[in-house]
Amino acid sequence: MKTGVFYQLPCAEFQSTPVRIQETIDQVVYADSLGFDNAWLAELHFQSEFSVMSAPLLIAAAIAQKTENIKIGNAVNLIPLHHPIRLAEEIATLDVISNGRAVFGAGRGSMPSHLEGFGINPDDTRHKFEESMEIILQSWSDSNVNYNGNFYDIVDVNVVPKPTQRPHPEIYIAANSQDSFEYASKFDYNILVTPMIISTDKVLDGLEFYRKHKSNKNVNGTSHDVTVNAPIYVYDKNDSDGLEPIKKSWSNYVNTLKNIYLSPAAKRASIKNAGIAKSLDRYNSIKFSDVHSEYSIFGTPQECADQIRRFKEKFDFQQLMGWFNIGGLLTDTQVRSSMRLFVEEVLPIIQE
Repeated sequence: MKTGVFYQLPCAEFQSTPVRIQETIDQVVYADSLGFDNAWLAELHFQSEFSVMSAPLLIAAAIAQKTENIKIGNAVNLIPLHHPIRLAEEIATLDVISNGRAVFGAGRGSMPSHLEGFGINPDDTRHKFEESMEIILQSWSDSNVNYNGNFYDIVDVNVVPKPTQRPHPEIYIAANSQDSFEYASKFDYNILVTPMIISTDKVLDGLEFYRKHKSNKNVNGTSHDVTVNAPIYVYDKNDSDGLEPIKKSWSNYVNTLKNIYLSPAAKRASIKNAGIAKSLDRYNSIKFSDVHSEYSIFGTPQECADQIRRFKEKFDFQQLMGWFNIGGLLTDTQVRSSMRLFVEEVLPIIQE
């Protein structure tokens, strides 16, 4: 089982943006020293309380200069918000400066404020995503890009630099809808899933389709990788605070999401998109007890090991992406302690 650390990077009013960003960089350096395989950085915009990581590839570049082994990727790049040529250049540059450690996580994005803020028509995101993926892969080939689509018209463009990894970095598709599972299986990409976001049943249904229709090897010629993202908080059995710190931080995450889906942008989008109301209903109804029992890995090392085994049996994944500070209210010390206990005490139990 490969392991990863995931960062969304929320910043509450009483927190400092420079401090939060530097903590993230330093924690990934620490994760590298602990032996984690991947660092995953979210791309989110316009809401500090939800995230101040609007430029994750810049943070990834800083991480690349301070680490040696950990792979660095986005979970995910919001493809429709970018010109594909520019995104291809930046990811290739990250791969070069990290000596071949870049990972390409791709997603369409769905938050109304993101689409509205960048002037993107929600009806166009799927087709822009698919065109962009074709262009990005052409950009990383040895041939110049020639592409004529509905959104992009590119003539004889030589994109440099080329990635260090050939033919290109590993590609992961974030699957939050059935068509994303279908797309990932059609093109034999690796896949990212978050049961807490879309529910266990939808993940299982999507993975069943994905595994039925994918080939035995992905586009890099290696076995496919299913990565499951789960909130993780490991505490020492003698810690009197127990789950209280993560319970408070998780509540901050959910309350922030509720506000996002009640925002003016969300209300405007809900006129045409019934999914907005469904998302709000989910976040209004979900309880910490639900997350603790089904979607997270919280507890003492033995409890966390037991939960991971249940996750593994249920989802049959190859990589566990640890969301070690969901909500962003855990201290740097608490996050580092949780990461250390995960590596030093949880993983050995699983490997017994």
